[in-house]
Amino acid sequence: MINLRKANLIYNFKINKHFEEVKNKKELLKTKPYLANCNFFDRYPNTSSIFSLDTLFIIGYKDLGIDKKLKYSLEKSQLLAYFVGKLFKGKLSFPSVNLLSLLFSFLKYSLRLFASITDLIMTITYSFYYINFIRDDFLLRKLNSKKNKIYLYTYTYWKTKSLSSVNYYYPDLKLNKNNYFLATEFFQYRFVSKALWNYSKRKNNHFLSALDFISNEDVCKALLTLFETYLFDFFGKHKYSYGIFASNILKINLMNRSFLYLLNFKSGNNIMKSQSFNDIYIWSENQRDSKMFAVGLMNRKNKIKKTKVISYFGCTSFSSDYHQQLIPNEFEIEIGIWGDNSFLVPDKESLLELRHSLASRFRKNNFEFKKIRKSLRRFQGKESITIKNYKKDRKLTFITHGNPKEVIQVLMSLFDSDNNFKNNFKDEPMYIRLHPSLNKENVNLEVNLLKKKNSLKIPKLIFIDKSSEKIVESIIKSEYSIFGDSSLINIALSLNCKVISVRTSFLYRSPIQKKFQNKNNLFKIL
Repeated sequence: MINLRKANLIYNFKINKHFEEVKNKKELLKTKPYLANCNFFDRYPNTSSIFSLDTLFIIGYKDLGIDKKLKYSLEKSQLLAYFVGKLFKGKLSFPSVNLLSLLFSFLKYSLRLFASITDLIMTITYSFYYINFIRDDFLLRKLNSKKNKIYLYTYTYWKTKSLSSVNYYYPDLKLNKNNYFLATEFFQYRFVSKALWNYSKRKNNHFLSALDFISNEDVCKALLTLFETYLFDFFGKHKYSYGIFASNILKINLMNRSFLYLLNFKSGNNIMKSQSFNDIYIWSENQRDSKMFAVGLMNRKNKIKKTKVISYFGCTSFSSDYHQQLIPNEFEIEIGIWGDNSFLVPDKESLLELRHSLASRFRKNNFEFKKIRKSLRRFQGKESITIKNYKKDRKLTFITHGNPKEVIQVLMSLFDSDNNFKNNFKDEPMYIRLHPSLNKENVNLEVNLLKKKNSLKIPKLIFIDKSSEKIVESIIKSEYSIFGDSSLINIALSLNCKVISVRTSFLYRSPIQKKFQNKNNLFKIL
């Protein structure tokens, strides 16, 4: 029987083997760096990634069972990979597959593909319109001036936060003449064209996008390279697997976003060639929006250029168990994904853990590590309050991450499993502090569906008003703090609070730093 831990071993093996084999592609990417946008080179841990689907296909092909917790953590594309593996092995008859569900999924995929193609056309059209009729070209000349020190920071623009998105990523930065902010991704927008349109209406000259740095010719070239990336993914000279084939098909309907990332690449090229930023800080999660911008910058950087490209790990705390995608590999360093190999991390423990992880992989290196100033941290630690002023008036508090699936998975693990948790706490209300990207109404809807579908007895849920108390307060007010994927767990452990850690996925382990792995106040549900 395969559980989350065993599936994770297969998953990591597939990733490591894949990137050992792609080392021979380094020369190709030196001549065609935009191919870094291909699905083939993406190792971000999402459910439809090559390695995620290959893992489930292998488990199905070997006719291995999956336990309840692993099964419930899977998305439809992963379950399909498992069933296809069984079909290939001859252990599953085709009629036993839910054909109606497959038909509905195909229809949904087709609609998304149509929407993506439509949005791609609209994005191209708007790009030409913005470059020729809206853009302030005087700004480009101003940014080329070497009289003043100027700095560029990348970030993700949220629909709900608007321009305040910058404050979420860089809490203490001021909108002064020295600081500029480049949106490389647009969260909560299905249509890139709409995102760019709305962004241009709200922003001033300190808020930038790729369109502020590219030409009409760049837009045309980005479209051509988009087609070339898909040709490489589907017909390139590399070993094929079910995961590669299925993941490529699934990600065709993201072509509008792939085009945006190629515009980011082009803007990176032009910024390094023509602009005079002293430092460029890239908010790095190894996702394609920031990755392609970094590759664009480094592809044009020469020995004379003094601009420093810094990778900023702005997570609450870095954990080598959880943030595997943030640990650079040799291939990524070679093509420039991590800029000048200078890393900015949130705290001392993150710095030590990242340094140790890289030292074990690279005996000779020129990495630089720096801890951010306290005021730049998105979440303040125990120094932000006086702990003795608070009493523990709550039994349970669940602090979520940004994945809706995580909420359900944690509740399933706590109240539908063989552990003693549900017997000890079944009558206690559970306080929930939601991640900013989660919606209370949607979470309530999912929880109610979970109760009906599985006949679960889940206690009363009380949602914490985030504006009324700090995260540290939510932790110390509770006798037990519950975490799934949130790296805030390390703050709770550093406060010596009782912590319940629930593993939710085979794509990564719990985000606990090495220092806290064996703490007496830590209870793990694997």
